[in-house]
Amino acid sequence: MQVTLDDEQYSFLRRRSAETGASIAELVRRSIDESARARITTAEERLAVVRATAGAWKGRKEDGAAYVERARRRA
Repeated sequence: MQVTLDDEQYSFLRRRSAETGASIAELVRRSIDESARARITTAEERLAVVRATAGAWKGRKEDGAAYVERARRRA
């Protein structure tokens, strides 16, 4: 999996990493744990999220890697 960050987000994570000693990946995982998971607590809610996002890439002409490269060129 890849995540594309803007320059400000990346700079913030680099500073926090230096301050805390946690890797950037660990900071991202912690953030997900603190925000996204806190909102999705039941199996029914998780299933609803899966159903709502299933097929999000259907009909696209590019794969995930091509999308990331295009996003990086824009940033």
